Amino acid sequence: MKKHLTILALLAAAVFMAACSKSESKLEAEFSTSLYSLEELGSVDVVLNLSKATDEPLRIPVTFSGSAVKDKDYSVSSEEFVFNAGTKSSSITVTDLGMENKGTITFNIAKSGAYNLGTKYIATVAFDGKEKLIYNFSATKAELVESYTATVTVTGVASGAGFRAPMDLIIPLKLSGEGAEGVVLEANEIKIPKGGNTGSVKMTRKEGFGEDLPADPKAVLEVDLLQAQRFSAGDNGKLHIFVRSSGLLVPARLAGTWKFAEVFDLEEIELWFEEGEDDPSLLPVNNENFTLTFTEDVETGEVTLTPGGTGDFANYFRKAKVTLTNPMNCSTEAVILGDYTASEVNMFEAEVLEGAPFVYTYYALSNVNRAFSAKTETPGAGVICVRLDEAGDLILQIRDYDTPPFGESWWDGYDADMFSFCSRFTKETE
Repeated sequence: MKKHLTILALLAAAVFMAACSKSESKLEAEFSTSLYSLEELGSVDVVLNLSKATDEPLRIPVTFSGSAVKDKDYSVSSEEFVFNAGTKSSSITVTDLGMENKGTITFNIAKSGAYNLGTKYIATVAFDGKEKLIYNFSATKAELVESYTATVTVTGVASGAGFRAPMDLIIPLKLSGEGAEGVVLEANEIKIPKGGNTGSVKMTRKEGFGEDLPADPKAVLEVDLLQAQRFSAGDNGKLHIFVRSSGLLVPARLAGTWKFAEVFDLEEIELWFEEGEDDPSLLPVNNENFTLTFTEDVETGEVTLTPGGTGDFANYFRKAKVTLTNPMNCSTEAVILGDYTASEVNMFEAEVLEGAPFVYTYYALSNVNRAFSAKTETPGAGVICVRLDEAGDLILQIRDYDTPPFGESWWDGYDADMFSFCSRFTKETE
């Protein structure tokens, strides 16, 4: 008898253990958090998690309650959480439709034979009164030669471009990529001041960084959204920074002879001057046989510029010493980057090239003909700005001379777009 009782006890224990095991293996469903925040005219994802991935597709219906009215104050992307086989997480998006009473929304899931309820089986979505904000960098690409100032503009989902910060807003930043080690940020955040919608941060290039690298390393600047949850990225959500591995474009790097190739968008230039009732044939754009030669004195490091050949540019350029100088007479909307560089683009250059703006380095020429004339000689100093493009061509703009014998109707002081004659030069092979 005792033996039979022992066997019965063991069987009962086995059944109990099997039942426990079966209960423990049952799915458990609960919300990822009990409280969600819904910003003005924004949206939020309410997430339901399972204790483990489901073997079969599973649908868990949800009921909504609270003081807010569905389809009037808010909308939902679904009325059930849908789990595909092999998944353990599902979400429903709640969108504010202009909630007037600023109420709450309660998500409820019911018990089921297919799953157990976890501790968080109710979730509340509360309206917090803050508008969702969209940020955009002013540019998606930048070159870092000396320094660069990144600017962010913030708009509101509800207020659009009319958004103005009700208080100082701090936007945390993060920097990544191979070139990040060569970038020094003025601060790891951007402040949008009260009453404004833009902010900026300055960055500088570490001296000597990247000089042993074969190409310009790239860094990526973006907002740290884990720390700035009220913000979301617009179309210009990231800034790609190309840290110039060779540093500043010193005159010695231009050593060699460069032959004139073209003036950018020449037909458009001539049309503009014609509209001003100027004679386009007087413009200094005929330079097919003109060259510029940069020569470095290896002992002193001094660089000399020598013009050659024939062309209208021979009415400006003279043999001269070349030194770095401060930016002057920059193109419209140029940004000064440092002592010798600016981020800018000539309007005619922009018509035919992608990727603007570009980084230009400014040089002083000890001697030019400031009259820019074949008939009048006015010796003096001049200024040009240059860059090397991806193909290795020299892009050059003239930045300083006196009143010339062309373009009279346009001349009201120096206009960089109209009078720089942005040109491409190709390097002659030795």
